[in-house]
Amino acid sequence: MALITILKKTEYTLPESLLADAPEWFIDIISVRVTNVHAPHIRPEEIPEIDKILLGKRDHDQWFHDVYNEDKTPLENLQSQFYDGDDYGISFHRIEHIFELTFEDFEVAKAMLKWDIFYRVLIQHLHNTRNQHKALKNEVEVQSYGKRIDAVVRQRNISLDILDIIPLGDLKFDLHWFTANGAIDFVKKLVWEVTASDTILKTAALEIPLLTGHGSHTDRKVSEIQRLLLLNFEGHIRKHDSNPGILILCFEKKRMYSEILSENVI
Repeated sequence: MALITILKKTEYTLPESLLADAPEWFIDIISVRVTNVHAPHIRPEEIPEIDKILLGKRDHDQWFHDVYNEDKTPLENLQSQFYDGDDYGISFHRIEHIFELTFEDFEVAKAMLKWDIFYRVLIQHLHNTRNQHKALKNEVEVQSYGKRIDAVVRQRNISLDILDIIPLGDLKFDLHWFTANGAIDFVKKLVWEVTASDTILKTAALEIPLLTGHGSHTDRKVSEIQRLLLLNFEGHIRKHDSNPGILILCFEKKRMYSEILSENVI
C-alpha cells in the first residue's frame, strides 16, 4: 500500500464558522483528504489574511488550474504548475521529494502540493503576526505564535511517528520557517526516533538531509537555524558537500548483537 494516498473527496468537517466566507481555493484544498497529511489549526479570522497573502502571489492562478502538458513528464508538469521562487515558496527539489513520497502518483502528489500551499501561506501569516508582536515587545504573543509556527512546519514535514515505513532514501526534512528553538527541538526528536527504532533505522548508516536555506534573506547572509544546529549537534551534523542550504544529519551503522557474536566464534 502506498505511504501517502488520497482517501476520498470529503464533506467538510470543519466548523461552519471557518467555512462560511472561505475562498474557493481554500475549499478546494481541504475537500481532499490525504493520508498522513493533516489540516493545521487555523482561526476563522485568519482566513481573510491568508487569502490576501495568496492573492498577492504572482503565480497563484496557475496553482489551481490543472493543465497537463503531454510533452512533459509528470514531475515536470508538477514543477511547472507549483514552483514558487518567493520567500515562502517551494523549490523544484521539494516538489520532486513530494512526488517520490507518493511513489510517483501524479494525482496524490498534486493534492499534497495544494495542501503545501495552505501550509506556506499560513506560516507566512503567522510569521508576519509574530514579527508585529516582536516590534511591540509582546513577549507572550511572540512565544504563542512561535509555537504555532513550529507546529505547522512540523506538519509540513514527514511525521516522526512514521519514520519506520519511509524508504531510507526519502528521509529528508525541510526546516525552513521553523523558529530557531523549534528547529533544534525537531532535530532532537528526530535523533531520538531514529536511535530508539527497532527496525532498520536502528542499524542502518544514515545521512539525512536537512534543508535549512543559507540565509540569503537575512542581513548576515547566514542561516541562524543552520548555525545553531551545527553548534548543538557538533560531530553529528555536517554541511552538504555542494549545496550551502543543506545540512546532513549523520548516523553511524550500529552493529547487531549477532554480528558481534559471529566475530567471536572460533
